[in-house]
Amino acid sequence: MKDKVTQKLHQIANSVYERVTNNETEISQGLYSGDFGNLLFLFYYSEFSKDKRFEELTDKYTEELLN
Repeated sequence: MKDKVTQKLHQIANSVYERVTNNETEISQGLYSGDFGNLLFLFYYSEFSKDKRFEELTDKYTEELLN
């Protein structure tokens, strides 16, 4: 069961990663949806996965949203 959850989490993370890097996100200020929801997910996923590309994207996306 844990492997299935982890696998699904990786799928979701890759989908969010592609949408953010390709600027396919909807402009929204909501915490659980839109840009800030994506940012929140990316932050926690980068902590979970220890994947540098997600950490770098989180930093870049944070700066972009705050500007």
